[in-house]
Amino acid sequence: MGKKKPRTLISKKTVTEGGGEKNEEKQLEVKQLIPEKQTDVKQLIPEKQLDVAHPTDDPGEDGKKVDSDVPQETVSSTESRKRNIGATRGVCAMHKLHLKLTFLDRIATRTIFFLTSVGTLKPIAIELSLPANGPDSESKCVITPPVDATSNWMWQLAKPHVCSNDSGVHQLANYWLRTHACMEPFILSAHRQLSAMHPIYKLLEPRMRYTLVINAIARQTLISVDGVIESCLTPGCYCMEISASAYKNWRFDLEGLPADLIRRGMAEPDPTKPHGLKLLIEDYPYAADGLLIWDAIESWVSTYMKRYYTESSIICNDKELQAWYTESINVGHAHLRHESWWPKLATPEDLTSVLTPLIWLA
Repeated sequence: MGKKKPRTLISKKTVTEGGGEKNEEKQLEVKQLIPEKQTDVKQLIPEKQLDVAHPTDDPGEDGKKVDSDVPQETVSSTESRKRNIGATRGVCAMHKLHLKLTFLDRIATRTIFFLTSVGTLKPIAIELSLPANGPDSESKCVITPPVDATSNWMWQLAKPHVCSNDSGVHQLANYWLRTHACMEPFILSAHRQLSAMHPIYKLLEPRMRYTLVINAIARQTLISVDGVIESCLTPGCYCMEISASAYKNWRFDLEGLPADLIRRGMAEPDPTKPHGLKLLIEDYPYAADGLLIWDAIESWVSTYMKRYYTESSIICNDKELQAWYTESINVGHAHLRHESWWPKLATPEDLTSVLTPLIWLA
């Protein structure tokens, strides 16, 4: 911006000389309201996007800075000037951080949702975090829903970072790890230990038909070093490290939908409700629709088991079945084989509780 000319006020004064009147105009120069040197705020943001007044570098009569667009006489109190100055400094600090956030690849996010009275979730705060460079570095910033034009684009900038990180968690922990990697040992063991005519193999074969092929292709092109996953997802070279870290908390007995909802705090047991669960968030299509599918799978598997396994002794004496389950745990998940949460395989109910999550996930 070019240098602006000083504003002037015209003061008219009437004097009397020799019985006549003469208007004498006197120009009173007013101090320049906009400093010549541009501040960091103007370098970061177009002037029209600032919703706060720009304070000047020149003090008024009381030693306080005055608003650039309002004459000093109309400023009602010192507090209003302090609010303007504080708001400007706050906007400056946040915009500095957001310029960094715009051009960096990996930003940690935390989001707070509010459960409304109608059972829906409303985001009320997003925290964006960068690695701290020092004790005084501006590494974190909390963004709240917009109230004006400036905060609106800041809110719009924060939301894609949340979606990007959520996509990484979904792909690496919920999808690749739970539905592909953790199911692979059960599928491999089924091909090794169950004959093609075994009723359990017949039940599982349509569900596990393509998983091994997909996993093989994924290791070649998707999750390989510098592959599609590392190139496209936010975690980059840390993608497989995130999957490995999530696997430390993996439990087969909590992979079923009802147990998973309870573990994540989205539902609580309630025998009086459908599916034996009470959803804590009513507007939750994944849970509402998923429980219908889960019940259908569980009912189908239970009916199928009763046709071939009428007694517990049949299950205990089925060598192929026991070999399949033992190898899946002791070989496929070797370092978790001693965990007490593995379901037993001694009754038709036990077999149903093992097969239903496998079909749900695979």
